[in-house]
Amino acid sequence: TLDYGDSCVCNDGVIRKGQIVTVLTGLYVDSNSVATSTFNNFYEIINGVEHHLTGTHVITNLGHNLAGHPHFSVDVQNASISYSEGTITWTSQRENEWVDGYDTYMNPWDDEYIVTGTADGNDINGAPFSVNITSPLYCKFCQSLWRWVVTSGALDIANPGYPTITVDYGNGDCDLIVNVVINGTTYTIVLT
Repeated sequence: TLDYGDSCVCNDGVIRKGQIVTVLTGLYVDSNSVATSTFNNFYEIINGVEHHLTGTHVITNLGHNLAGHPHFSVDVQNASISYSEGTITWTSQRENEWVDGYDTYMNPWDDEYIVTGTADGNDINGAPFSVNITSPLYCKFCQSLWRWVVTSGALDIANPGYPTITVDYGNGDCDLIVNVVINGTTYTIVLT
């Protein structure tokens, strides 16, 4: 149980309160182990705005794939974020392939993952949306930035009545540059 109490200012500047409770059936690295996480009265306060989070997050170790890499199903069920403007709800089904660093599982800084999958839900206005990873997302810890980064891959966000938004994470560099394409126009964003 991660217990943030009534108010905890974290290193990222976000104030958190409440609990994240995880039940493990075995070690993360053990085939068929399952980690199920839920929220207990959990809130994040970002830029003075309080967000209430709910849902269930289930990671299942599927053993080794044909490439010899550990891989995991990652399912999010009945998730929601509620704040003063309304509520966003979603579910997602992903697969994480642990492509590097699994032989040194006590050192998370050399881990690299390939992520595939989809999500769907309702936006703050109650309209449906879907997210589809169209090119596998490559995730790794970038020492130069001292943070986890999606360094390549792409996804599409569809919301009926609006143009599809394509998010392209680039060519593998640890540069925090993301290209967002809407109606054929590309917007370059540098994440902070």
